[in-house]
Amino acid sequence: MKRTLALGLAILFAFVPVALATTAHVPSHDVNRMEAPQRPTDNPEYIEAKQNPHWCGTNEIWEMRKAQLGLYKAAAGCPQQGVCDDPAYRDGTVIEPLTVRVIVHVMGDNQGYVVDQATVDATITQMNADYDANGTSIQFTNVATRFHRDRQLKCIAGYTPGGGGWWSDIQKMKNKYAESPESQCNIYISCQDYSPWGYLLGVATFPWDPDALTAQGGLWLNSIACGTGGHTLTHEMGHCLGLWHTHHGVTEVEECGDCYEFADGATYGYNNDIRGDFAVDTDPTPVNYYCSPPGGVDCLGHPWGRTHYENYMGYGPDDCITDFSVLQSRRLQCWTKDALPGWLEGGEKPMWVQYINMGLESKGPWTNAVANLKVVEDEAGTGVGGVTVSGHWYGLTSDSDVFTTASDGTGSCTSDKVKNPSGEFCFQVDDLQKGGYYWDPAKGVISNCISTSAKLVGDLAAGEFSIINVPNPFNPETDIHYVLPAEAKVTLEVYNLLGQQVVTLVDEIQNSGYHIVHWNAADVPTGVYFYRITAGGTSRDNRAEFTATKSMILMK
Repeated sequence: MKRTLALGLAILFAFVPVALATTAHVPSHDVNRMEAPQRPTDNPEYIEAKQNPHWCGTNEIWEMRKAQLGLYKAAAGCPQQGVCDDPAYRDGTVIEPLTVRVIVHVMGDNQGYVVDQATVDATITQMNADYDANGTSIQFTNVATRFHRDRQLKCIAGYTPGGGGWWSDIQKMKNKYAESPESQCNIYISCQDYSPWGYLLGVATFPWDPDALTAQGGLWLNSIACGTGGHTLTHEMGHCLGLWHTHHGVTEVEECGDCYEFADGATYGYNNDIRGDFAVDTDPTPVNYYCSPPGGVDCLGHPWGRTHYENYMGYGPDDCITDFSVLQSRRLQCWTKDALPGWLEGGEKPMWVQYINMGLESKGPWTNAVANLKVVEDEAGTGVGGVTVSGHWYGLTSDSDVFTTASDGTGSCTSDKVKNPSGEFCFQVDDLQKGGYYWDPAKGVISNCISTSAKLVGDLAAGEFSIINVPNPFNPETDIHYVLPAEAKVTLEVYNLLGQQVVTLVDEIQNSGYHIVHWNAADVPTGVYFYRITAGGTSRDNRAEFTATKSMILMK
């Protein structure tokens, strides 16, 4: 009995150090308590992780993405991912001050968060110092830090080669917490479970990946890599803004293949500016974990020589990596401005369709619809002129339309004519294009329809206040159509026979032109109702008010 107990205790204590070792990297920070920021270079787990060939998972994931996107079928040569891979285009890029917006998501649970705000601040400060000291003229501003209590995603699954649970967890994290990925770089920080292959430290999305400006864009950072003195975020952000590993042309491509960087390319006739990492001033090198040249030779037997082991895009220790090259700085500027302008302070602005008002035009048996819309850039409804609007009609017609908005953001298009139509004309916006803006279809509207039962709207007089509802009688839905000759403050209300207000349908300033308001009366009883419109007297227009009251019958 004693021998069994002693053996059990021996086994228990033998496993205690292992259990502690696998959780030592999981701090329990209180977001409300500002602690001294951590230093990753003081953590043996972090130092050990930086000796692993997979500590940066960016290229590994990109290889998976290439297979998904069918890019393995690319033509011979070292494929260019965009214009910034062209040395002439890259070298023509003007270096200018750029500020990239980032938002940080810190994972945690009821026991605490993996890092605190002080460590987040120190990590961003360190990255800014790294980019500031190397002529990139790029800085980063953290617009917000979100602390998420999420027990499942506080620590992602342990690393295994070729994706697996860890990549699935990162994808879930991004889908769940991404905020406006088209206008800021989302950074996710969590811990990772231990695995025999060691820890990942970061995974980023290249700017040429179609996912770059979606919820799956941005980058993930291991919590042990955060803090003062660590350059992992600098490295991963370099990927987000268009840089490869310095060893990409040797370790991560086919040996002696079309993208291979030879040790002395200039001498032997190989143009290393369109190979490997597309920056000829970063010396070709195999992966190197040390603050010294790697030694060895290339696939033709030529010695590597000194190499650029101090570069942030290599795998050297944090104590000796100190710089980006001149051509890397131009690539950073070029890719950021070309592929990610929405991330920049003063960069692209969102725009959306504020409204689509529908009308009908009839002449004899022929009828067509007109879609009037307005494109705006902010909640105040500031119009955006010069926007190319692409859309299509469906329902009674199926033609496409392209038109340009006027200086106030308004524009219109007309459907094909239909003889004696019965049904709906519908218009849908497919795209908005203008330099300096991007379309945010999640805001505003993208489509609207009008029924041919509204043909009486053709009786509305242009240039003066007019109002009508169709159908009438109705059950239980009707549309109230009206024309405003000028911008006006509009109130549209419905009353019952007792004079009691039933609903307010409109209470806002509206632009001149044709308007339609839908009312679903499913929750009110059968009877006669009155709709009353009052319009006029805005701060910009002192015209006298117009008031009209008309009746309609709800028959259920």
